[in-house]
Order: sequence, then C-alpha cells, then structure tokens
Amino acid sequence: MSLASNLGLKNQLNIVGQFFHNRLAGRPTAVTIEITKRCNATCDFCPYWEADEVEEVKDFTPAIRFFRPLQVSITGGEPLLRKDVVDIVKQVKGVPGFRYIGLYTNGWLLNEKRVAELTEAGVNQIQISCNYPDERQDTERGIPGLWKKLDKFLPEMAKKGYDNISIGTFLCAENLDCVVELAKVVKGWGCKHSFNTYSRLKNDNQTHVLPPEMMAKARTVIEELIRSKHANRNSLTSDEYLRTIPTFFEEGQRPGCIAGDKFLYIDQQGYVKQCPELPPIAHISNLDEVETQPVSCGLCWYACRGEHQTKITLQRVAELLIT
Repeated sequence: MSLASNLGLKNQLNIVGQFFHNRLAGRPTAVTIEITKRCNATCDFCPYWEADEVEEVKDFTPAIRFFRPLQVSITGGEPLLRKDVVDIVKQVKGVPGFRYIGLYTNGWLLNEKRVAELTEAGVNQIQISCNYPDERQDTERGIPGLWKKLDKFLPEMAKKGYDNISIGTFLCAENLDCVVELAKVVKGWGCKHSFNTYSRLKNDNQTHVLPPEMMAKARTVIEELIRSKHANRNSLTSDEYLRTIPTFFEEGQRPGCIAGDKFLYIDQQGYVKQCPELPPIAHISNLDEVETQPVSCGLCWYACRGEHQTKITLQRVAELLIT
C-alpha cells in the first residue's frame, strides 16, 4: 500500500527517513490498533461479530509513544461503532512525530459529517472494505442496502474533494470473475483501490479459498488488474504483491512471517500481539515486557505482511512515492 498518497514532498521524505530510523532502531514501522471487536456486519469469514463485549481501552497513546510507528491502522470489528473514534484518532495523531493513519470500515456508518471529522482529526486514509460490484456486497456483509449506499455516497464525496477515501478488496473464489469490473466501478467513484488476499486464518473458513482449478484464471485476472492499475493510477497495491497471490493459494501458506518485527497488533483491551491470531506478548500498561519471538505460521498472505515481504524494486519505490 502506498503510504505517500495525498501527501506533499516534505512528508514523503519524512516517510522514507522515519522508515529507515525505525528499522535501524529495531522498531516496527506499522502498528494496527483494533479498537473494538463489536461489528454491525455478519461476515462468515470473521467471528468478531459473535464475540462477547469486553472493556475497551480509551487511550492507546502509550503504545504510540513507545513504538513510534510510521503507520497506524485503526480497525475493528467496526471502528465507527466506537463513539470516541474521533478522539482516538486525535490522540494517536497528537503524539509527536510523523504518523500516517488509516481507518478501516465497512462503510455503513459513514456520512459526510463523519468523513469530515475523521479527516480533520488526522486520518490520511479511510478504507472501505468492498468485494463485489453489486448487491452481493450486501449478502456478504449481512447489511441490506450497503451497496446502494456506497454507490451513491462515494462519488458524492469525491466530487466534494475528499481524496482520502479508498476501497479495500480481498481476492477470493467468489469474486474472481467480477473483481476487474469492481476496479472499474471504484475508478468511476473517484476512489483509490487496494487489494488483499483472502485467508481462512480467522475462523478456518475454507469456503472462499481459491481452488487449484482456478489458478490459471487467477493469474489472468491479476495481470488485468495490473494493467488497469497502470492505466487508472488509482491502485495502492504493488505489482509484486499482486503477483504473489496465486502462489499463496497454490501452496496454502507462505513461510517467513515477520509479524512482531515490522508490524505489531494491539487489541481492544490493550494487549500487544505480534499478530491478531497469536497470544499476547505484553500489555500497553507495561510495554517493557515486549519481547517478540520468531513466527512459524504462514497461513495468511495479508497485504500488511505481504507488502513487507515481497522484494523491493525501483518500481515499488516509485509506487510508494508517486501513486
């Protein structure tokens, strides 16, 4: 994903400088904050909406001061269910140092007022998860009317000058035949577009995994997406990462996970994890206890991991700074 979108040259140079500083200092460059597990969707590939409610941390800034991440992703569940989500953004942004903030939502609770508040508070990118170019999106999320809302709302936001809204799509068996069409729709909305890889890791749901007989088609679709990306200049995903997606499905895993090294996860109770599916290694109330361990799991190929692990090329550097 391009961190430099919507930023000036000075901030782009700050990104590069802070990236190398964090790596030399042994700090992660990215931290994901899961501010709630509550969710208004009922996706079959995620169990969060079934989770029991627990007390949720109100101040994540101790972790931001300690790790000094370049990128902070605010997620859930559905983060917009937190009435204090704007306050959380302000807290994270207020810690000294450059910080790129992304917020990830299904979009149902978004309106212009909320977009304006989040943008003013410091959110650089509001990413809406969308996997289909039609009402199949409603079925997947269990939210009737979601597609029509997005199809009307997002072009309106683009016309009003909000250029920090993007669409996030994971590739799976069910949307392989329509994801190129979705890319055209997203371009028409005036939004950026990023891609991810479906994983069964959250609840062992293998329904959406690409089967072997779809691999040739998957590679064809990936190349179409790459051509579309270069023509439209609205994609936040590198060519290198996109081309590794079919290989992940073929092999069923990708070794060499760097969770805990280049990125960390903090859950809604304040527990620090190398990955949301791994046990806690500390709590934000006592960060001196943080000690990461090598990760043997390879069952996901999410972009947060994959973009870190795919090889760096001159093209990828250009994508980071220009896209």
